[in-house]
Amino acid sequence: KAAKLFPNPTYQSIQIEYEFSGLLLVKVIHADGRLVKKAKLDFSNGVATLDLREVQGGVYWLETSDENSNRHFLERIIKL
Repeated sequence: KAAKLFPNPTYQSIQIEYEFSGLLLVKVIHADGRLVKKAKLDFSNGVATLDLREVQGGVYWLETSDENSNRHFLERIIKL
């Protein structure tokens, strides 16, 4: 299943459209491998918003997994 992330690049937050119903653990990982943010997002309606205001500008990977640690998607994002 493909995820849609927008706006990308972003200044403040990113909206994620993904066909899933429930909670997903979202990790924001810097291009150098550092974990910079972790959050649980509710995808009950197939859409969730991730606040990135406290994340410094750069290139990151957005990794999601469910409660069984199954990876759902890995997408590149750019924070301005």
